[in-house]
Amino acid sequence: MKTIPTRIKIGGHWLEIKLRNRYEHGFDHVSSINHSAGVIFLNESLSLSKRWSCLIHEILHELDWQLDLDLKENQVSAIAEGLFQVLTDNEMWDIKKEGE
Repeated sequence: MKTIPTRIKIGGHWLEIKLRNRYEHGFDHVSSINHSAGVIFLNESLSLSKRWSCLIHEILHELDWQLDLDLKENQVSAIAEGLFQVLTDNEMWDIKKEGE
């Protein structure tokens, strides 16, 4: 699987992607987004596949915010996991076993 990028463009806007941990940064979430600052935070203790899944989740939150879709958290979570599963199971995403 490819490494997580440090920046991503969503809807014409660049967002930074930063890894955080609970000890150094006091970050106890799996992921979060700061829309105004344009930053997505991912917990570095997650496996690579979970980081990607969380990144998709936060991308959906950004799209929801930009497009004023008014999605509920459970909708964002379900769409993110479903999309991640379809992309990986159908080899549409270059996925490898952890540690390869």
